[in-house]
Amino acid sequence: MTRSDGFWAAKLLMSFSDADIRAIVKAGQYSDSKDAETIAKALSERRDMIVRYWLTRSNPLDGFTISGGKLFFKDLAVESGFADKAGTVYSVEVASDDPKEKPTSLKVTEPSVSLVPRWIRENGEARLLIRVERAASKKLSPAVTVRWNAAGIQGIRHED
Repeated sequence: MTRSDGFWAAKLLMSFSDADIRAIVKAGQYSDSKDAETIAKALSERRDMIVRYWLTRSNPLDGFTISGGKLFFKDLAVESGFADKAGTVYSVEVASDDPKEKPTSLKVTEPSVSLVPRWIRENGEARLLIRVERAASKKLSPAVTVRWNAAGIQGIRHED
């Protein structure tokens, strides 16, 4: 299983709330309500362990959109409470398809990047490689590559 697979699984598991898990367990019609509570609690804890594991070993960025000349994204590890927003830095490297254009590197502390029109030539595209650094670890996550052109986001790839 790759980090991308783990990230995908974590996103899927995150979609199940504690209430969802209790409802699923309730459908099992356990004869003892204490058994149902124990199973629901264990499943919720297991969900959290799996999500925490994969969101801290992959790049937890998702939900990419462009609006008002900015690329916005969600940091699922912060949103789910598994990482602190304080001390989180997003390292961005912008590579143009223009061989004369030198890559641009920048660091941002909010989950958004201002898009500079010169990063793409007419009918061209740019690639933004975004990595996450947490104050607690000082280690860069694998990259997420976002391909962007004048029409918008053309592709998103999580590095394994």
